[in-house]
Amino acid sequence: MVYDRIVSLGSACEPAYQIRSHTGKSEADYFDWLITPAESLITAIETDFSGFDNKQDFVITEDKGSVINNRTKIEYRHSFPRGSDGLIRDDFLTSFSEYEARTAYLLGRWRSNFSRPGRVLFIRRDITLEEVERLSRAIQDAYPQVQAKILVVASDDYESLTTVPGVSFAHIPGHTGDGLGQPEAWRRKFIQLGLVAPSAPTLDFKGEIPPDH
Repeated sequence: MVYDRIVSLGSACEPAYQIRSHTGKSEADYFDWLITPAESLITAIETDFSGFDNKQDFVITEDKGSVINNRTKIEYRHSFPRGSDGLIRDDFLTSFSEYEARTAYLLGRWRSNFSRPGRVLFIRRDITLEEVERLSRAIQDAYPQVQAKILVVASDDYESLTTVPGVSFAHIPGHTGDGLGQPEAWRRKFIQLGLVAPSAPTLDFKGEIPPDH
């Protein structure tokens, strides 16, 4: 494999889901199952996630489909318990200690992985050119020992825009109804990048988010 690690940077579940489906990766990373605005992603890396988990900032969204951090605007659809109606429970903060423990575990893994040399491909869907320039600088400054590349996945055809050093662009059509993307389009890109062999099987996680482990 060209890279030691392939890491999703959001913006939602699609990149992590497709990475797992095609490469067999099983370890979770911090942003895998979150909905993360680009500004929040960049700030997290720039500040080493400082202040990202203050309990008082977490509230239920109006439709009760997820929890949102009112300060960072990150949404958490899979981190807190739901009731029998499928909606986030009103007392979701009673499980905040479990969320904190899980987050501490993921942050420990994140910091450990990027504190040592390695070749890392970060994958991000939905980000502007200005934002990806800032993201690239943030990654270089925060993790200078890492040989980092960024793959930007966009619904628009950005593939010819390769003006940012260390950044490549892939045109993959937008989200499907389940929000997990189009497997064949991702597979073609992964094969093109040498991340998977053409004969490698595609794992099927349809209907469930793979467990965070």
